[in-house]
Amino acid sequence: MDSPKYFDTKQAAQRYSLSASWLSKRRVSGGGSPYLKIGRRVVYERSTFERWLASHQRGSTSQSPRGEVCSDAPAASTEEGGVQ
Repeated sequence: MDSPKYFDTKQAAQRYSLSASWLSKRRVSGGGSPYLKIGRRVVYERSTFERWLASHQRGSTSQSPRGEVCSDAPAASTEEGGVQ
């Protein structure tokens, strides 16, 4: 079966193992996926939602959203008990 082109908040949350409440809060505070508002209904376009999810991929916990290592990340230790 083909994936639907659009899905609502509950469907998006279930499909991608996210909380519907978290998605709703992201819409209010910003930083969430772009969405369409049709009357009172909120829908996400699948391809746009998946691009938004992919933009949050990280290689480590110290990596910023742009893929840079945060400057406040601790320096790596080169020998036991010391930092170079």
